[in-house]
Parts: sequence; C-alpha cells; structure tokens
Amino acid sequence: MTPSHSKSTDSGPPTKESMSFADELERVMTAFGRAAVRMGIPGHLPESAIPFDKSAYWAMVCIGEAGPMRLSDLSVQLGLDLSTVSRQIRDLANAGLVERTPDPIDGRAMLLNLTKEGEKLQNSIAKVRRSRMDEVLEGWREEDMVELLGVLSRFTDGVARVSGKFACHGVPTHISQGKSESNSLASSQLTDNEAIK
Repeated sequence: MTPSHSKSTDSGPPTKESMSFADELERVMTAFGRAAVRMGIPGHLPESAIPFDKSAYWAMVCIGEAGPMRLSDLSVQLGLDLSTVSRQIRDLANAGLVERTPDPIDGRAMLLNLTKEGEKLQNSIAKVRRSRMDEVLEGWREEDMVELLGVLSRFTDGVARVSGKFACHGVPTHISQGKSESNSLASSQLTDNEAIK
C-alpha cells in the first residue's frame, strides 16, 4: 500500500486505486468492529457477574478512564443520544456500579463516577480482555505490535478530530470548552436525575 492511496484530497474524481483502497479499508474496519465487540465483555462470564445490560459496559469503561464526568459528556464520547446513555447509567447505578456527585465547578450539575464495586468489576473484565489480547497477539514481533498501536491510535485520533468527539481516554468536553456544555446543560441535569433514580 502506497502513501498516495491514503491521500484522496487532491482535486478531481476518485481514482480506481483510491476507491479500491476505500473499499478495502471499509471491509477491514467492519471486520475490526466485529472483533472489537467480541473482545468486549467475555461471553463466558455468568450473567450474575454482569448485573446490567452488556451494552452499558463501554459507558463504564469511559467513566473509568476519563474520571468523573457529566452525562452529556459521556453521551458525546460514546456517540450515543442522551436517552440511550441515560438508560445505561440507570442500569449501572441500580447495580451499584456508578454513583453521582456534585460538580465542584458547577454545583447545579452532577458528575458520574464509578463506585468501588464498579472499579472492581471493570478491572476484573479488563484482566480477562488483556488475557484474550495476549492470545490474539501471540507470535507477533514487538515492532509489529508497536506499529499496530501507532496506526490505530492515529486513525482513532483522526476519527475523533473529524467527528468532533473525544475518545474515551480524552478530556471531558466541558473541561475542554466543548459545545455540549452550553447546548445541553439543562437537559443533561434532568437526565442525570432520572438516570440515577
């Protein structure tokens, strides 16, 4: 694959080469997305070990990585609407995995944070996922793993830049002067209250 295939910003219609690259990238990313889902919550864990809808797992990961955040910021980071994230947070809160605390900067708002039980469960799942990843990468050369990490990081950073969203390991949008603060403050506070009930 040559660098020219990855740059399609030149004037003129897409070339056959750039179109085939885009098609191939789409195929690979689709396969990667499916693999990422399979690498999520280990399927062999008993339901009792995951006392919430498994779709809420990534909300728990984002909160654990980025620290206390508002519901509106979590919604932006996950790329989901507030009502969906609200339901996920309600499940996590009912399971005793997420709690809310007043925002020290703005007492009218609430911040979501993992409880001790939430941290314990997340660490337990992460340990199993890391073990799976070790199996997947078995036999890889160290330089190949480093290259994979660099390429994926660059790609996800590019997606975040284009979409205007922060990755889960980024800074919450209201701290970084994001637009979600002013646009959805009232709705996020209301949803926070509803989500934790």
